[in-house]
Amino acid sequence: MHRLPKRRRGNHIPMLLDSDGRPCTDHNGICSIVHHYFVNLFSTSSGSGFAKFDALQLCVTNEDSVQLMALFSIHEFRDAVFSMHSDKASGPDGMSLAFFQQFLVDYWR
Repeated sequence: MHRLPKRRRGNHIPMLLDSDGRPCTDHNGICSIVHHYFVNLFSTSSGSGFAKFDALQLCVTNEDSVQLMALFSIHEFRDAVFSMHSDKASGPDGMSLAFFQQFLVDYWR
C-alpha cells in the first residue's frame, strides 16, 4: 500500500519584510506587519488620492448615461431573476430566489 504524504494544516507565512525592508519571522511581528499594511491601505492620505485618475478619459457617453439612469422594466427584472439559480442569493429576510421566481410566474398568469 502506498503511503500518502502528510497534508499541511493550513497556510503558513514564514517571513515578511516590514516597511523598512527588514525581514521578520516571528508570529507577532508578521501579524503587526499585516495589520499595518491593511490600515495604511484603507486609510486616507493627504491630498485627494484621485490625481492618478486625471489621465483617464471619460468613456461613458451622454447616451450611455441616459440609458444607465433609466428605470428598468418588469421584463428586465424578470429576465434577471430567472437568470439566477433558484436556490441561490437568499436575501436578508432568508427568502430565496425560488420564492420570487414563483411569484413572478403567478404574476404573469
